[in-house]
Amino acid sequence: MTARRGPTGSLATVVPLAIACGLAAGLVGCATEQSPPDDAGAGPPTAGAVRVTLYWPQAPSGDADPPMQVEARGREVSVRVIPPATETIELTISGPGISPDITRTVTKDDVVKKQVSVTLYIPPGSARTLAARAKDIGGNVLGAGFAWLDVQAGVTTYGSVRMATNGKILFGSDRDGSGALYTMDPDGSNVTSLTYPLHGDSAFWSPNGRRIVFTTARDGDYEVYTMDADGTNPENITNNPAHEYGATWSPDGTKIAFDSDRTGNTEIWVADADGSNPVQLTNDPAYDGSPKWSPDGTKIAFISDRDGNQEEYVMDADGTNPVRLTSDPAQDWTPSWSPDGGKLVFVTDRDGNYEIYTMDADGSDPVRLTNNAFTEWYPCWSPDGTKIAFGTDRDGDYEVYTMDADGSNPVRLTNDPAFDMPSSWQPGF
Repeated sequence: MTARRGPTGSLATVVPLAIACGLAAGLVGCATEQSPPDDAGAGPPTAGAVRVTLYWPQAPSGDADPPMQVEARGREVSVRVIPPATETIELTISGPGISPDITRTVTKDDVVKKQVSVTLYIPPGSARTLAARAKDIGGNVLGAGFAWLDVQAGVTTYGSVRMATNGKILFGSDRDGSGALYTMDPDGSNVTSLTYPLHGDSAFWSPNGRRIVFTTARDGDYEVYTMDADGTNPENITNNPAHEYGATWSPDGTKIAFDSDRTGNTEIWVADADGSNPVQLTNDPAYDGSPKWSPDGTKIAFISDRDGNQEEYVMDADGTNPVRLTSDPAQDWTPSWSPDGGKLVFVTDRDGNYEIYTMDADGSDPVRLTNNAFTEWYPCWSPDGTKIAFGTDRDGDYEVYTMDADGSNPVRLTNDPAFDMPSSWQPGF
């Protein structure tokens, strides 16, 4: 197995005008933390509204009672939480400008009172990301979800995101003699082979964790396939004599972005999830590839050498407004968004060897996470945002590791003389 071309939207910080809790009868954990300022507006909410519903992992379908609803009307954002009946949880709500984070402890006895409510007053027109994490009394993360709010007068939209736990890690390995896809639990156990052969290490879970998109040359040339999470029902969705690879899902699961040289140069394309309606997004004589959708679906991060060397870029999801995020004479690779959309993790050799960095979504504040003489590659975030999986040859051959999101506590997951490299982390529900 060989890795392709390698060694193996900024969220403005807006200070909330006020944070208040318990504005409706029967709510638990109610305490006013800050009163709305005089200019917050005491009248009725504006006509614009954005509502996002987040579901617990245990919820079997969208028909289940949603445990968390986020609704924005003008400057007012309300978060309503119905806790699970069998857990004592600590719910934390965070986002740009929310300092400190809002934390509520909810017990089983609180279930009869039905909900915890938090209201944020924010300026109209502000794009907001709210993150919700629930932990049990032992500090273990039960689930995490992220809501993206664009508060605009006269606009109403609805959407839903499940609160995801960290499911299985998808990785490529040649331990069986040829490149294939495998899955394993987050602790490295229960390794399962899914399919063969695999091109490179690029494969991604669908947002609901039920399908996988990957690249293979099983039909004679590199094509993009999808298959079920257990490796069954593979489908060739590109079916083109050109080379297609580097595919990834849109956050809503309806689209797939991928690299293709069908026009004679490697460009980024997007198609429906079944491969229909392909549309070319980039058109530059340089190399453009490795597209990664932002969690809110509005941006696509990618790599390009259009400015002379490999750099990280971001563009609108329709291919317009490309912006260069990095500017370094070294090579930058493999961008991956944090689940809340606030950061990108990537690989760069700006320090002499390939190391893992993070930066804010606008390219600012680069932070080096790894620091050793070996090669680190293909970082990908866990669905709850607390961990990063990556590949490294620090033990003599390429193995899969995880580390905390700040680079601390590296843990080796695989231990095989073959090549192992992570691709993506399944959202568990």
